[in-house]
Amino acid sequence: MKKIGILGQSIQHSISPILHEAAFNALSIEHSYTVWDVDQSSLKPFIDEVKEKSVDGFNITIPHKESIMEYIDELDLEAQSIGAINTVMNKDGILTGYNTDLYGIRKTFELLEDDITGKNVTLLGSGGAAKSICYYLNSQNIASLSIINRSEQRAQNLIQNILSDYPVSVHVLDRDASKIINNSDIIINATPYGMAGSSVENTLPPIDLQLSEKHLVFDLVYNPVMTPLLQLAKIAKCKYIGGLDMLVYQAAKAFEIWNDVYPDIEIMLNAGRNALENESSY
Repeated sequence: MKKIGILGQSIQHSISPILHEAAFNALSIEHSYTVWDVDQSSLKPFIDEVKEKSVDGFNITIPHKESIMEYIDELDLEAQSIGAINTVMNKDGILTGYNTDLYGIRKTFELLEDDITGKNVTLLGSGGAAKSICYYLNSQNIASLSIINRSEQRAQNLIQNILSDYPVSVHVLDRDASKIINNSDIIINATPYGMAGSSVENTLPPIDLQLSEKHLVFDLVYNPVMTPLLQLAKIAKCKYIGGLDMLVYQAAKAFEIWNDVYPDIEIMLNAGRNALENESSY
């Protein structure tokens, strides 16, 4: 029986345990999946405890995808290039970090079935998930990328890792950013805006969004299913997708890393949908 879990802070709304338990049950695997709510100052003690208690692996979510890297022994090549990890494998006390967010992002864009070649992209946020988005966009022939963030310096640090032939610009998150967002073709939210349980759960950034049918909207937030941003996208009749598919696909890839078997995606997706529907009914 393997001990697996998820590490984050204020993650009581995470449905990751539900996804993995559904996959365990489908394969008759008697593993456990635990939630570890750990603040920044407790990361090192947590890592020491992981090794001592023989935890086999864990996922990582907000806000530790970058800061935990200094405590990891080895990094997968893609994770090292991205500069953020969301999955760790513990083998004989050696911790290896992976980034399965990239896989989830790639699969999400495949589901959208939209050719993003030559498109202007606006990205909200500059954290660990944003790094994975940028790494993915580096492999696409987009026209331009605008990064909008509350901290301009943090966004500037992000673009240092972007190796591309397309122009990249950085902007502070304020009303002046509205024109940039509205004039783009693709809008990606990689911030906690709209996330259940966050301090900005029911709000959008301080911008004047004017969405239209030309836009494609990808909100990495999965809970609730219809975030404030996606509600606007629906009204505007533009193509949109939330974060559940990305969450499930990155979870499936992590599951494969830990167990050497790829789980049933539909079982995990159905478990996620049911969990979110039940939560919204309370």
